[in-house]
Amino acid sequence: ILCSVFISMDYGTVVQFLLQLLPAKLQPVLLRCKQHLCGTLLRMLKAYLILLLITFLQLFLGFFLLDIEQPLLWATVLALLDFLPFIGTGLILIPWGIFELLTGRGALGAGLLILFVILTLVHNLMEPKLVSSSIGLHPLATLLAMYAGLRFFGFSGLLLAPVAVLFLRFLQEEGLLKSFY
Repeated sequence: ILCSVFISMDYGTVVQFLLQLLPAKLQPVLLRCKQHLCGTLLRMLKAYLILLLITFLQLFLGFFLLDIEQPLLWATVLALLDFLPFIGTGLILIPWGIFELLTGRGALGAGLLILFVILTLVHNLMEPKLVSSSIGLHPLATLLAMYAGLRFFGFSGLLLAPVAVLFLRFLQEEGLLKSFY
């Protein structure tokens, strides 16, 4: 922690020192790349926050229509759980829906399961589109990068693989990578 504090205090000096170690021709490219990637990460965060808001609104409306007590609280909790890696709304809604079906409250159980299906469909349709439009990649390229990142590196790969593809595209546009076509 102490090291982080000292580096933060002298961040500008550390960055200047590290830049001086690189060839002068490469320094402006790296600075542009940093600005490009930081802007992309902020736009990507905005896309995921929009997804979080959409999930929250769907949950709130669904819980309200199903007449569940404290729909605002439950929608908030489940939306935040959906934002966490490998947890999602299915971890709560599926067992809850099955429990309600088995205990004789079929309408509530079916409603919870239908709510989960709707949430999953909307999330799976909107995530690639929102993320791709926020980072400027084609939706199919974003989807493939997200899938490959998830398969190879887990949740962090899901988030960082589209950024890596964007970084490679930036290097190609700057003329630092040769085009394959």
